[in-house]
Amino acid sequence: MIQNLKVRIHFSQLLFIPIMFILLTVGILRAQDMESRAVITRFTLSGTSDRSEPPGYKIYSSLAFSGGIRYYIIPPLAAELTIAVESREVDFEAENNREISLGSIDYLAFVLVLQYHLPLEGVLSPCGGLGINFNRYFEKSGAVNELGVPNSFGFTVQLGIDIDLSSVFFFTADVELNQMEVKLIDNGRELSRIMVHPASFSLGIGAKF
Repeated sequence: MIQNLKVRIHFSQLLFIPIMFILLTVGILRAQDMESRAVITRFTLSGTSDRSEPPGYKIYSSLAFSGGIRYYIIPPLAAELTIAVESREVDFEAENNREISLGSIDYLAFVLVLQYHLPLEGVLSPCGGLGINFNRYFEKSGAVNELGVPNSFGFTVQLGIDIDLSSVFFFTADVELNQMEVKLIDNGRELSRIMVHPASFSLGIGAKF
């Protein structure tokens, strides 16, 4: 998944740090009132491209910060929305394995998942979820800037675990499979369709409120 890793971090990803710090602080202040919601900030590594049609086009791994909110509907069900700003480099592999940089794409990644949390006693809470993802492309650079990149939808499967650190804070880790295709459009014609490896791995901290 991370072979030939080329990581890009968009400057706007750093905005999640102060935003999530504020949300976590709110979580502390309201923890005694209710615990039906949680805010979560994550550090996520997602995969490089799996294949392309026609062959030769590549998209590299993304390293991103994300923010999310979880609402516990009725035990053990919860709904979670995660938003991240991701940036990926796009290359083309020419003859003699020579790679040509085509630029980069930046996008907002939304993931909405319905989760089932196993009702276990103690600090461990494994969960699984099914949902959808939506990617809104908003910035391009290099040769890609001359091409169209339509927004994309896909399905999401999530497996994770929460570990309570206190009555408010918890550590969370999860693996997601996000169906994702990136289409490059040249003057209304599909130049390439790039299938991104679906696996991603996340670590984060959450706060209930």
